[in-house]
Formats: sequence, structure tokens, C-alpha cells
Amino acid sequence: MRQYLDLLRDVRTHGTRKPTRAVLRSTGAKIDALSVFGRQIRFELSEGFPLVTTKKVAFGAIVHELIWFLQGSTNIAYLRQHGVTIWDEWADEKGELGPVYGKQWRSWPAQDGDTIEVHGNGPFRLPRVALSGQSLTWRAAPGYRPLTRALRGAKLAPDITK
Repeated sequence: MRQYLDLLRDVRTHGTRKPTRAVLRSTGAKIDALSVFGRQIRFELSEGFPLVTTKKVAFGAIVHELIWFLQGSTNIAYLRQHGVTIWDEWADEKGELGPVYGKQWRSWPAQDGDTIEVHGNGPFRLPRVALSGQSLTWRAAPGYRPLTRALRGAKLAPDITK
């Protein structure tokens, strides 16, 4: 978090004002941006998940939304079961959203008109998920270890591997 706050301070102190297309709804005034070139912040993922924000975050909702994406789902039923409502206003009466992130991450049209489906052993090496009681265990490639730590103990439904 310190790195993020330092970056924000740097932008406010040294940033160059640049016009944008954005407009404030309340007044109709144009919004300028402050910009700095080439700044980076890096995080040691073995120390945990770098949720970079100064706002309070519903971490459980983030976990369920990520699992929903990884499932390849386009229906909000799983999210509703877990109290996540962020997608509700875009769903139709059956809970369908169309080809949103889950679909885009897991299923693509092939040149021959068929569909390429990515499963747990696909090119992205999606982690295998197992439940012990109600806690989450990831069995995954070494690169997933930080995510394992971040999600350890999350309360999840038993259908997350479907």
C-alpha cells in the first residue's frame, strides 16, 4: 500500500495536466487528468495478493466473481447464491449476461465454426480446486502460490470446479 500512496503523491506533485474526454455528470465540466510517464510499482507476490486501493473492498465478492469467471459462466446464479449482486442489473430475466468475461476467458470460436473450450488442463493451466469442509485448497502450478495464500480459508460453494 505504501508504494501505491507514494505513486499517488508523485502524480499530484509532479504530474502534467492533460485534457480528457471525460465530463462530470453533475456540472457538465470537462475533467483533466494528471499524468506522469513511466512510473512503476512492483509487488512481491509471495507476500500476498496486492489489492491496490484506498477503498474498502468486499474481498469475498471478489473471490466469488473470480471463481465465476474461471468457471466460464455467463449466468449470475452462482453469484446470487453467494450474495454477489454487481452483475444483476445487466442480466436478463433468466440471469444470462451474454458473452462476458467468463465466456471470453474460457471459450472461443474456431476457424472451422467449432468452439475451443479451455478446461482445467488447458493452455492457461487453470488451478485445480478442492474443498476440505468449506475451505478452499488450490492445487496449482508454482505461479499460483500467492493466490493460494490470498484465498486460503475463503468460504465457497462445493460446485466451484464445474
